[in-house]
Amino acid sequence: PTGLRAAVGARAPHFRDHSQQDAAEFFAVAVDALSDEMRDAARASAARSAAPDGAPLRPALTAAGGSGRAGAEEGESTLPVPQNFGGEVLKTMRCFKCGHEWRRCEPFSSLSLQLPAPAPGGRRAPPSLQSLLEEHLAPVSLEVTCERCGHAYAALTQHVSKLPRLLPLHLMRFDYSRERLLKRSDAAAVSTALDLSFAAHSETAPPPLASPKAVSRSHAAAADGHRATTPATGGGAEHGRKRSLAITGPSPH
Repeated sequence: PTGLRAAVGARAPHFRDHSQQDAAEFFAVAVDALSDEMRDAARASAARSAAPDGAPLRPALTAAGGSGRAGAEEGESTLPVPQNFGGEVLKTMRCFKCGHEWRRCEPFSSLSLQLPAPAPGGRRAPPSLQSLLEEHLAPVSLEVTCERCGHAYAALTQHVSKLPRLLPLHLMRFDYSRERLLKRSDAAAVSTALDLSFAAHSETAPPPLASPKAVSRSHAAAADGHRATTPATGGGAEHGRKRSLAITGPSPH
């Protein structure tokens, strides 16, 4: 733990001391740092493997994706961080005035979920992670300039275009809407599975397949008495097992 904190602190100095910090931010910084360092190491390894004339002798990074820039980019997508945490949301905006639609894809490694407003008197059943996730990806009206007519508002719909193998969820517990910063202690109902089919479509990509070794290790852990659930599926296909919340999605076919 000390070494990990020191490594994260080198990237974000406010994590160097023993003061209380946000765990979700620590996770995000750690994952980003790990991703950057492994990508740089893979690129350096590929460069060292090149012959004097520039032809790869041992294409370490491009082995999974062919050769050249496209192969290198695809090879980077097979590194541990994008393999495990790499998800993608397709956002579609439709102008309220002219009906023009445009899209953009946004990668994510975790999702931050907003807690509902406190109920009067504090009496309300704890929201489920499923309901918070559905609210996070629900259609909304968005203030954004239409690229065709310049109108200021559009309808936003979101679909998960690529399912991650693991999906960290962060509950936003700080209330910034009041006169002072308040940390909420609301309970949330945690289930053993999350269903993402409501936000998927026929072209949603399933999570990357787990390696045979990883599957064997996790099956051995399950046989040893540990709970093992599928963290993400494309609908019935076996993608390996890991101790995590199960995330279900649509069939890729």
